[in-house]
Amino acid sequence: MDDKPKLTAVSIMEAARETVALEGPDGEGKAPTYQNVFPEAVCTLSPPLILPGDTAIAWTARTQALPPAMMARFHRPIVAHCGAVFMPDEETFIYERRAMYPMRVNGQDYGECLDDNEDYLVKPVDAAPMPGACLVMGLMPRMNVASWFHWTIEMLPRFMVAEAFPYLAELPIIMNDDLSPAQEDSLRALGVNPDRIVPNSRQVLRPEVAYCPSFTGRDYLPSPKAVAWFRKKVLSHFAIKSNGGPRGAQRLLYLSRADAPRRHISNDGEVAQTLSQMGFEYFLASKKSFREQVEAFAHARIVVAAHGAGMANIIFCQPGTLIIEFYPHIPGAEAGISFYYPGLSNVCGHIHAVLRGEEYDDNHNYHVDPAKLADLITRMLNGGDLDRAKFQKEVEDGLIISQEKA
Repeated sequence: MDDKPKLTAVSIMEAARETVALEGPDGEGKAPTYQNVFPEAVCTLSPPLILPGDTAIAWTARTQALPPAMMARFHRPIVAHCGAVFMPDEETFIYERRAMYPMRVNGQDYGECLDDNEDYLVKPVDAAPMPGACLVMGLMPRMNVASWFHWTIEMLPRFMVAEAFPYLAELPIIMNDDLSPAQEDSLRALGVNPDRIVPNSRQVLRPEVAYCPSFTGRDYLPSPKAVAWFRKKVLSHFAIKSNGGPRGAQRLLYLSRADAPRRHISNDGEVAQTLSQMGFEYFLASKKSFREQVEAFAHARIVVAAHGAGMANIIFCQPGTLIIEFYPHIPGAEAGISFYYPGLSNVCGHIHAVLRGEEYDDNHNYHVDPAKLADLITRMLNGGDLDRAKFQKEVEDGLIISQEKA
């Protein structure tokens, strides 16, 4: 057998093929099957706000269809590398172009891989048998599982799909086991015991039966239903109340990336001083427990943040919260902005604005003008004039999807 067998990429639906009602953990028959858990959804998307005269290009205002969420069941699949590599059989590999980052498996590129993409080497012959049924929380490169954005927006909402099948509640879970304390706490908040995790970061497994929930959205835009479920679950777990909507919320947060290795604000101290004078508190998510992060965002009236993974926490903000995102301006590049967080704000019902940075350097760090920031906050609070980001020409379905890791 070739040391690096070539694989054909298929979607979950193509691999599962037949729609049936999934009853019991072991299932009947050996055919791969799936069941839709909730139907497709439609989101209304609007470009973010910007200061008059500022430059930013976003997507065209539109309604965006999201596919139905589904649970697929496979008999004797091959699961490798934290569930990221899922092979329904020895010749095919599941790759969802609209829900997964580019991946390299057995030397083949799926999507537009970079030179430094990890090459996942999988030999089906090396797969260790695993008796019984299991839940596979994967379809994500392990580098993305480590990112708070991908963990919060792409991984955790899949448990809503699993929740529709009570008999899966105690099954072992194949996924990345190298989790931070905050990630383990987020699992517990959803009623999932981290002790159920079966690590496969260094082995290839072949479970007898595997259940694999799909991503609850597309293009890193989560389903509104999944967002509402996730927020309600977590706030209920910590007994956090909403304080009467965003107008009742009192905290003003500056989510800094000062401790990040890249893409941080070069004049962070100056920005923090300006915001402190306006009543903002300095917040480093990496130094906080999961509960502290949830409480802070759930009680925030305004969140000012540098673009980065910590902004996934706006999912816990109350609808109508004001979100201001710093985004670097790359010299010589089109002034496009990432879709991630303006899209998430659309789903959550927040009011989202973008302030572009200046003086971008080789480490993706950039300068933010404190005067412009103060002006933007004042206009958002007092109903001052603001523009919408300009429309991007139609590209595929009109969305700008940044390949930069959140």
